[in-house]
Amino acid sequence: MIWQLPVGGKNQVEGCVNFREIKEIRIGRTSKVFEKWQEDAKKWELGQCFVVLYGSSFRLKNVSCVGKYLVFVLLSSLFTWFIITLLTHSS
Repeated sequence: MIWQLPVGGKNQVEGCVNFREIKEIRIGRTSKVFEKWQEDAKKWELGQCFVVLYGSSFRLKNVSCVGKYLVFVLLSSLFTWFIITLLTHSS
């Protein structure tokens, strides 16, 4: 999973998470980022907000996300990961 920021008319990669490190996806505004930016978060419906918990250590990292079509974004990302996994393990 990769997230980008628009910088000078181009998208710049800000961070990424390997799908194998994802432990949980929580739907809704359940992170400190959503609490800190409440006014911005209220612009999105609860079903359009989600938090991805990831990492390999006891204390997981998280990334807070919003998306207009949350189900489509999650399913297409997981499908892409599945295809890449199949291709890398079949060769």
